[in-house]
Amino acid sequence: MTVREYTESDFPVVCSIYLDAKHDELQFESGEFHIVPLTQDAAILAAFKESAVVVF
Repeated sequence: MTVREYTESDFPVVCSIYLDAKHDELQFESGEFHIVPLTQDAAILAAFKESAVVVF
């Protein structure tokens, strides 16, 4: 497995993984949830941009 630094071209896949993870996180909760995509959540997106990210 190759581990490398994140590049901007990885962003669409990161967004997809983010949505999938949120669905998994909430799957056993009762009620309906509106999951805000990473691109539309300013606070989470800012935190992501400040993070050191690696991909594999």
